[in-house]
Amino acid sequence: MSFDLESLAPSLISLIRLSSAVNAKDISFYNSIDATVKSESTALNQHLIDLLNELLPNAFSISSDQDGQLHADKKDENWKVVSSVLDTLFENAEIALEEGTKKEQTSHAKDEFTYLDENDTSGTRKSTPQSLKIEKPQLLFKTPVNNFETSPFKPLITSKPNALIPLQKSVQLVCAAPDVPEHYENPYSYEIMNQPYPEWILQQQESFDSIPWKESEEPTWIDNPAQLDDLLVELSRCRVIAVDLEHHDYRTYHGITCLMQLTTDTKKDYLIDPLSPELRPHLVNLNVIFTDPNIVKVFHGAFMDIIWLQRDLGLYVVSLFDTYHAARELGLGRHSLAHLLETYVKFKTSKKWQLADWRLRPLNSEMKNYAKADTHFLIEVFYKMHRELVQNPDKLKKVLYESRRVSNRRYEYSTFKPRNVKSANGFSSGAEVVATNQSVPQLPEFKNGLLSVQNATNLPWSNLADSNSIPMAKRPLLEVLFKWRDEQARREDESPRYIMSDFMLVSLVNAFSQDSEEVSERTVLEVVNSSSRFGGSQFVRTRLKELVMLIQNCLEELKQMDAALWDSVYETKPATTQGGSKDAELAFETVKQDFEAANRPIYDGIVLAKEAGNGVFAVRYTRNGGVTFIGADVKQQRLEKALEYLGSQRDVAVDVSVEPAEEQPEQPEQEAEAETPEPESRLTSTAPDEIITLRKHQQRRRKQDTPATEKLDTSQKIMVSKPQQKKRKVFEPYKNEGPVAAPKKKRPVTSGRNLIFKKK
Repeated sequence: MSFDLESLAPSLISLIRLSSAVNAKDISFYNSIDATVKSESTALNQHLIDLLNELLPNAFSISSDQDGQLHADKKDENWKVVSSVLDTLFENAEIALEEGTKKEQTSHAKDEFTYLDENDTSGTRKSTPQSLKIEKPQLLFKTPVNNFETSPFKPLITSKPNALIPLQKSVQLVCAAPDVPEHYENPYSYEIMNQPYPEWILQQQESFDSIPWKESEEPTWIDNPAQLDDLLVELSRCRVIAVDLEHHDYRTYHGITCLMQLTTDTKKDYLIDPLSPELRPHLVNLNVIFTDPNIVKVFHGAFMDIIWLQRDLGLYVVSLFDTYHAARELGLGRHSLAHLLETYVKFKTSKKWQLADWRLRPLNSEMKNYAKADTHFLIEVFYKMHRELVQNPDKLKKVLYESRRVSNRRYEYSTFKPRNVKSANGFSSGAEVVATNQSVPQLPEFKNGLLSVQNATNLPWSNLADSNSIPMAKRPLLEVLFKWRDEQARREDESPRYIMSDFMLVSLVNAFSQDSEEVSERTVLEVVNSSSRFGGSQFVRTRLKELVMLIQNCLEELKQMDAALWDSVYETKPATTQGGSKDAELAFETVKQDFEAANRPIYDGIVLAKEAGNGVFAVRYTRNGGVTFIGADVKQQRLEKALEYLGSQRDVAVDVSVEPAEEQPEQPEQEAEAETPEPESRLTSTAPDEIITLRKHQQRRRKQDTPATEKLDTSQKIMVSKPQQKKRKVFEPYKNEGPVAAPKKKRPVTSGRNLIFKKK
């Protein structure tokens, strides 16, 4: 199949421009104000994710710790997947360019790269899908799987080789503390953080060359205790070993380690089978090697490998060297194992088995070679990176320190996971604690109550609700379905997404209002069928009646809830209800009382509390600090004299405003001239304490109330108008007259990650 790139490129450019324009819009804003836009955008988003997930198996980089699928509620993890896909596409483009240049090279020219699969250099062959018909290997384990967390995770070790602190002190139950439930610490935490690396790691070493890929033998398969004993003897002679794991988490609740790849500096490759019921209980004996500080264990991206080793096999790693952190310190730009193999050993791996189901037994030869490639060259990569790091001791120390921190991580059940994520007790102070993703804690408050109506945060379903903009009124239903899915997954030892996909769960929540009569087997089955492309429909169909009753009961319970409970969720009080109006009146009365208390007369103060009972009308303060109280009797006398005076002035119409008497400072000369002369002369003989000043009531004239043709009385000098201030220039966008300077245009800012194509 061929493509006309010249005709395809313009369409791609138009598509990118359209997607960039849509990305620049405030989609979340329109979703919040229009339910139709929200539903259509959500459906379109899920459809795009569905299309991308169909493409991912064809283009995905090697990373044993990634899910490999995009999820609507995991934006940060989605970018990791997208980044890995882009790495793969660039690698494929590079390989395609190399293949194209091969045809133009002379016959004696040779390709400097070695390929894992010579017939699959493009890396685009579809990976094998997750198999649903493989019998669960955990059913054959001698120790049955128990997913109900009744106690903290206890380390699986019964002995502690290479110990600095005895086993008895290392596996003691640590009592609960604030935000930290009772737990067992990492038993090798002290050794991990304090055992010195071998002295030679700080010195320059001789180069190490791996056996060429085409000349190497098939890896040795180990699945019984006798073979493991021989392997321990071989490993004890080494000073460097390379380790990697293959993991599966779709058909089991907590996940399961399916394969361990191991390569020695004696240039031998091994594949260890942790699924073997006979071998699995004995793999803990590898601690003799894994905790030996004189043997350097090389991993790449060990942050999840360490957790899987603890949880499934009881293995701990001392003297870890993580090439991921080495790549970061060396500034390589790309930190994937595939990039390191290409950079240091010119080896290109394959993407064919990236998403394979590693529970499959027996493994075919291609899967074995793929697993072997992860560690076959890793020791050579380690020595070459070590040679560069030794030239900068600070970077080497940083890599070793970060490797210690990765090895010091601790696995814990979600029920006993610290609230602050990091434990603060015991030997592993500051050790990061990791629990199963989306696991619901088995605590009474989680199992017996609806936490979504308590406005709680940091719940297992919070990210799912927030990313899908689930309204508060529907979050209790989402919580009920989320808990039901988790309960079924624990009981069946399946992953929650196998029981019911996130998309199906959200679709069920959005499909029904608070009317339970809408819920029936038919309507629920319609939602299940429409969302089955994301998985989970097979199990849900077997529990359809149970699911229908669950949704109906939840909706009935929500209808009977007290309105005050929902007020606490929304943090608002609706004014349309009777209770809301009463609350509003009460709130108004409270504000009124507060306002009156803040504006009490001065005699309510502490200083004048004694005089308050005598009916103090006013207080006169003198310059020398004296205080004179004017009582109600004086007030009455002043009022009578004022009325007597007003009665004698019948020919003058004045507005009288009785104001509390207070000692007035001497008025300016201009204001004195404005006062009426006759009343002032008549009161000159009155006692000083009896002075009452009456003035014509002159209302202040506001600028907007003054008419354009205002007539001023020239006899009143105080009426002189104020000088007009010069008007400031103000931008008037709607003015049609005269030239108007246009405001500067802001450059549109496009959020998100976009690509821009320019013609050279």
